Amino acid sequence: MKRTKVVSSNIKSIGYDEESLTLEVEFHNGAVWQYLEVPRGKYNVLKGAQSKGKCFHYTIKGKYKAIKVTTKKLECYFDPDGTRHWVPMSSVVPDKEQQILGTPASKATDLSQESGIDMSQFTE
Repeated sequence: MKRTKVVSSNIKSIGYDEESLTLEVEFHNGAVWQYLEVPRGKYNVLKGAQSKGKCFHYTIKGKYKAIKVTTKKLECYFDPDGTRHWVPMSSVVPDKEQQILGTPASKATDLSQESGIDMSQFTE
């Protein structure tokens, strides 16, 4: 389903399938959920809401059957200038000593190698 990026601290993008009445929501943590039998009007309200997260919480979450489409998990880290980045769990931005959830980049690299996670699935 085609989704449109939105400005929200929690929701990355939303999409809607008119035929199946399915709302698809992608969150910044990488999770994608589909909400079934959502009326077009509810999607329009969410799309136009100033606070997408609050609107989603009060008008969609828990009110419609939900299916988790993906389980990919991402972590958030911040550059010194405050820019937020989302990266796959236990991965790092190469050649930068960033902090990922309080773990120095060098230690996070070691953790991803020890875990045996194939990080190539997260590269483009």
